[in-house]
Amino acid sequence: MARLYIPVYDSLDENRTSVAVMITIINWVDYFRNLLPKNIYGIHVVLDSTCSGQFTYELNGPDVKLMGYGDLHE
Repeated sequence: MARLYIPVYDSLDENRTSVAVMITIINWVDYFRNLLPKNIYGIHVVLDSTCSGQFTYELNGPDVKLMGYGDLHE
């Protein structure tokens, strides 16, 4: 999962003030699910984060599996 923080300002001027923060959480399994057609499988995706390191996912057609922490592709 990844957290995304987006500031909300009171105007578009240079002297703007931050008045809020929008937060969203991205579940990568949901993002990658149904991305590939059924006849494509064995695709490894490595996500690299400066905060939490690398994670490897395996895409098999519409299904996604978290392989684990680190760069586990062959």
